[in-house]
Amino acid sequence: VAGGLGVKIAHPEKEVYVMVGDGSWLMLHTEVLSSIQLGFKLNIILITILTILAYLLTRIYIRDIEDKDPKEIVIDEAIGQSMPLMFLNVNSDLYIIMVAFVTFRFFDIFKVYPINLSENLPGAIGIIADDIVAGIYSIIVLMIFKLLIF
Repeated sequence: VAGGLGVKIAHPEKEVYVMVGDGSWLMLHTEVLSSIQLGFKLNIILITILTILAYLLTRIYIRDIEDKDPKEIVIDEAIGQSMPLMFLNVNSDLYIIMVAFVTFRFFDIFKVYPINLSENLPGAIGIIADDIVAGIYSIIVLMIFKLLIF
């Protein structure tokens, strides 16, 4: 977060995204307060924490069932879909939001390589990993799309 604040100070006109969920979480409150005091907006993403929580809860849920990817578990979809969406902002045009949504759904449904391999990982990892890889693929497509269009 501190690095993100430094980038925002150096380039106030740019959107700054900060991944949170490792040791930097311990300093989060002070950097967020500094950001507010300086009048800078940071996009703080808590996907790492959500993913860890989803893994732990999914692991507990699937412990006593036969289905290797129960349809009632949808937190993995939310994690995967949020990955390309985190690169957008509230002022994004509807078509760019649709690109983020449609590309994620495409990769999640058709499971192109290596998404199909990650889906075969055992237990909760396999349930979540295919959506994370689909999210990464969607980010790549979204960035290419943004470069070509803008």
